[in-house]
Amino acid sequence: MFQLSYDAQSCLATAITTGEYDSDIAKKEMHEIIALPNLQDKLRVLRIFSNVTFEFDPNEVNEHFAYVQDCLNKTHLKTCLLAIVTDKPLNTALGFLYQSNQSSGSCHYTVKVFSTQEAAIAWLLAN
Repeated sequence: MFQLSYDAQSCLATAITTGEYDSDIAKKEMHEIIALPNLQDKLRVLRIFSNVTFEFDPNEVNEHFAYVQDCLNKTHLKTCLLAIVTDKPLNTALGFLYQSNQSSGSCHYTVKVFSTQEAAIAWLLAN
């Protein structure tokens, strides 16, 4: 299940995912996020993975980062901050693998992994 909301004042999109999560679902959800109306040149995304089973292997994680970067570079966005909140050790490990990728192109894409929503929101709003 996927729930998406957006606050234009803070440029904060909140995306909550539960259940199984694979590359196809990830791409679909990412397109919904960048298609949000009233996006400015900076996008803050709070990704909450609650009780999610990731169906990614390490190679797919890196491929997905490159895919997202390519999609972001095709938008008017200059900055995209992604805070990932997970509740399982394996998901946290995959999140850190995703975080280790480097941004390139016209949209600077920064990823951080958090264990609490409060810490993630604080980081997003501070940047």
